[in-house]
Amino acid sequence: MGMHEIEGLVEATVRRLDAGAPEHKLDLRTLFWNLYDYHNSYDTGNTLFCVVTILVRHRYLYHFPVEMHPDFEKYLRYFESLKDEGFETIRTEPPKEWDRDTNTTAGYYCDPVREWGEDFCRKAGWGDLAKPQLYCEAASPLWERWVANGTLTGADAVRPAKLDRLELFRILMKEIVRQKDLDLAAEWYQMGIVYELGNPQGTNLKELQENAALSAIRELAAEHKLQTVPINRGFMDMGEEKDGTFLAWWQNPDEGKGKSTKTWTLDSAKARAITEAIAKRAKGEKVDPIWYASGLWFDGQAVRCYTGELAGADPFTIRPINRHLTADKNHVWHHHHLVSNVDAATFKVLGGIDGIYAKDANYVYIRDRLDYRPISGADSTTFNPLDFGCARDAKNIYYRDQILEGIGEKFTIDECGFLKGEQAVYHYGFKLPMDAWSFQIVNLEEKIKETNPFIGEFILFDRDGTYRFNSVAGPPQFARTVVQHFTHPLFDIDLVAADEGVGFADLCKVSFHVAKGRWSESDVLRLLDILLPPNVRGASTSRFTFENGPSWSGRLMSAKDRDSYSRIEIIGKGVEKTWKPVECIRQACAQWQT
Repeated sequence: MGMHEIEGLVEATVRRLDAGAPEHKLDLRTLFWNLYDYHNSYDTGNTLFCVVTILVRHRYLYHFPVEMHPDFEKYLRYFESLKDEGFETIRTEPPKEWDRDTNTTAGYYCDPVREWGEDFCRKAGWGDLAKPQLYCEAASPLWERWVANGTLTGADAVRPAKLDRLELFRILMKEIVRQKDLDLAAEWYQMGIVYELGNPQGTNLKELQENAALSAIRELAAEHKLQTVPINRGFMDMGEEKDGTFLAWWQNPDEGKGKSTKTWTLDSAKARAITEAIAKRAKGEKVDPIWYASGLWFDGQAVRCYTGELAGADPFTIRPINRHLTADKNHVWHHHHLVSNVDAATFKVLGGIDGIYAKDANYVYIRDRLDYRPISGADSTTFNPLDFGCARDAKNIYYRDQILEGIGEKFTIDECGFLKGEQAVYHYGFKLPMDAWSFQIVNLEEKIKETNPFIGEFILFDRDGTYRFNSVAGPPQFARTVVQHFTHPLFDIDLVAADEGVGFADLCKVSFHVAKGRWSESDVLRLLDILLPPNVRGASTSRFTFENGPSWSGRLMSAKDRDSYSRIEIIGKGVEKTWKPVECIRQACAQWQT
């Protein structure tokens, strides 16, 4: 199921930019390249040929006879076979199978008359393009070949500049509003930009709130009330977002006046067209599709989406909710699957465009594949989504439909997805066997710099010890492999063992977090001497070796690392298996206390 709403948004924007070309001085070739870079980052199909004449006119799309392909003679049999095709993707090595890394898309072959017919080409205004040709986009592999052999020269041989994505949005919004196309501007504001930004939190949200391009877009939205325009896939059928979230900020560009409470309505012209289509269908006449939204249309007999018919749908009260959900006055559908036992008139999605929660006048629901299940006991009037799949109402905190026990009135959800309550800590509904009061994420600063700081391996600390927690895939793995954490004036130390009672000879690692000063192997070995139990103390320099040298996050330490906050991991070798980590810790603490 492709994201047809993105395809339609980009196509409409290309047409709008072209329409204003006589009056603006924008570099449309560069804007089109960046627009399709945005388009191709989603689950979209090839929509270039919907606006082919515009893209060719502005030199984003180039066309040549098939014989001008640089490898025409080399792959003669392949290129001659194209005359029997209407459309074909041309790979960097045309006869070979497509491969994302080694044989990707270079261009296209298109014979529009064979593919779509003469009547279509005439109505679409293909003109001289209505013949078999090769096409390529600026900066594509085939474009690079034509630049290299001198076929494309001058301005056509210059690669379009990649724009900052938020700056691209600002430029597009400014021009679309200048042309007074507020419906298209609202589609970008309520859907296109929201899809791109996702659900930023913490420092990422703060950075967006301080971004100059987004500030300019919000000023346009506030001036023209773009957040109130009832568009397909927009804000109209979402519940109000809780304060402090991205959508709460984005839905209210005029700072506190709130988003419109209007719902999506069918305009009078489309209602007349539906009536006429029903009459034509009754007479057996041909009916052109009447589109409600991208991927949602009426054919004179039934409402349809790309996955099938919305059985029993009323064409006059259809309202798109998001790219998965559609409703009429009596029903809600997930694609074409009927969602059972919900109140269609008051059904709203919570938690953003693709939120997992929904509610109506009676119940709160959790999305379950193609259906929505009521959450037992949830209060529809006070229910609000939180971050990372959590939610709350006046009585409880939830993860999906699971009530989280031990949270209390005071709780926090950090950037890594840990929900810390008064008596319990959870991560995506998994209750960690840890003390909530002393809970900390040891490697928090490292994790929040990652692209997805809410998954992977975490080092966690509480009053009873330090632990490894892994949430990459499958059931969460919580391992008590770090048996103690304590602080020395020079080092923070985690002592890590496979299991309590297993010695260095099996598996043990000591991780030193250098807090200040320089370190050397002899420094570390002296500390090991303190850590070792009495029966082996004094022999550490001979019994312990660096495995391939000091390392940090899986790589060898460099001299530059030694003056920075670093981690040194040492594998111990040759120590008797009778050594026990807990005894070692007790000895070390006793040494430091004296």
